[in-house]
Amino acid sequence: MNQTKHNKTNPFFSFKNSEHTRPLLYGLIGGAFGTTIASVLLLQYNHTPIQHNTSPTTTQLTQTSGTKPTHASTNSNSNSDSDVTKAVNNVQDAVVSVVNYQQSSSRDNSFSWLQNNQSNALTKAGEGSGVIYKTEQGNSYIVTNNHVIEGADEINVILKDGTTVPAELVGADKLTDLAVLKISSEKVQKVATFADSDTVQVGQTALAIGSPLGSKYASTVTKGIISAVNRSVEVDTNNDNKADWAMTTFQTDAAINPGNSGGALVDLNGNVIGINSMKIASTSVEGIGFAIPSNQVVNIINTLEKEGKITRPYLGVSLVDLSAISASQHKTLLGLPNDVTQGVAIGYVQTHSSADQAGLKANDVIVSWNDKPVTDSITLRQYLYEQKIGDTVTVGVYRNGTLQKVMMTMSAQIQDNQS
Repeated sequence: MNQTKHNKTNPFFSFKNSEHTRPLLYGLIGGAFGTTIASVLLLQYNHTPIQHNTSPTTTQLTQTSGTKPTHASTNSNSNSDSDVTKAVNNVQDAVVSVVNYQQSSSRDNSFSWLQNNQSNALTKAGEGSGVIYKTEQGNSYIVTNNHVIEGADEINVILKDGTTVPAELVGADKLTDLAVLKISSEKVQKVATFADSDTVQVGQTALAIGSPLGSKYASTVTKGIISAVNRSVEVDTNNDNKADWAMTTFQTDAAINPGNSGGALVDLNGNVIGINSMKIASTSVEGIGFAIPSNQVVNIINTLEKEGKITRPYLGVSLVDLSAISASQHKTLLGLPNDVTQGVAIGYVQTHSSADQAGLKANDVIVSWNDKPVTDSITLRQYLYEQKIGDTVTVGVYRNGTLQKVMMTMSAQIQDNQS
């Protein structure tokens, strides 16, 4: 399977770091700047587990065709059983199961004379859901979650009628947790329509459609409401046990279970208002699931179709929130005035990066971005990703106790051999 290769490095933290370049701040904070890259399966939100809803490989019971995505208005006012049935019938053939296969090596003595005692096999690593949203030139395109297909050596899609077809990964984006797949349109009967998620209101009916616990329960429908719009959910995208991004989502109480990830959240017209992504997983919590709003989805998948990835501005620094540094170090190490308690300190700066070209240095403290306050690294990243490559911004920085304004031009991440 032809898969697009993606750079999985953290846009802030991951680049070459030699011992002789580490400043005093790095030594005092220790592991605060460290990062690891791993599959995002469990996230942290206010110390409550948030679970991406990819079905495990084993389960227990205890637990309109067109050349581009189309938009429609959101749901009608009525909420009868017949309305729900019509909505489901309008979209369910466009909701599929997505199976992630990964290669594993195992001993097989039976054919050692053929295989040199090694057998490489593809095994099912997990299952999720997806939504067919477009058909053109003999191909159909499917949106799912990045974590559903992450690490896959092969991806299969199971259509509503049970037909299994191979899928090609067109592109994926870890930050927004979205991916686009491509399959032959030969067996495709239906494509979904996206609603305008900006018109979605709290209290309106929401239907989740997907494959909870895998394809065995494909096309499962659950019903609820939109519990909140513009819900900010802090997530850990690099598995370092610290939140480093805040996703803007719909919150719903429609039941979302492992395997629902990548499936459709739809209105009473059967139009997709969101892509189900995660839920809070706790024995004390019920009915708190989250979906990526459709307008966000459309913007990302259009770019993934064209480029295979999302290219964002890159600072090239390691950061630590001031809240993670003791008040005494604010003064003695960073030289900050007593009234400066929010911002992010720079640990080190990558050579030739945006920050380096702007003259930022280790132990600088960023407190504003285009005159908007920077309270922590999550806020800074949100400001950063609002910019386009080539934009120039004004960054407020404290250096040795003095506030400076620094002009910085946004650039893309540089390759390792350039650093």
